[in-house]
Amino acid sequence: MTPGIVPTTLDGMSLEEFIKLSELLKSELFSFSPARKLNIPEMGKRGTRPLSIAPPRDKIIQEAMRIILEAIFEPTFYENSHGFRPNKSCHTA
Repeated sequence: MTPGIVPTTLDGMSLEEFIKLSELLKSELFSFSPARKLNIPEMGKRGTRPLSIAPPRDKIIQEAMRIILEAIFEPTFYENSHGFRPNKSCHTA
């Protein structure tokens, strides 16, 4: 629920915003916005590391893309492949 470069959060989005987002995608006019960049302290170390926070609408599109691409490519992966796959990890390898 952390805001990105715009103050809107995922829980603050309205149905109208989803409809507008859908229309932008259909007309191929959607473009990703810049992410808000922060430096956060590293655990157990001195210094900081960069963290980018995407705007809520970008997070929605990214998740939709992940779902679609996973449905297309997951069946083509080897059963022995465990990296970055749903329900698989180094513990199941």
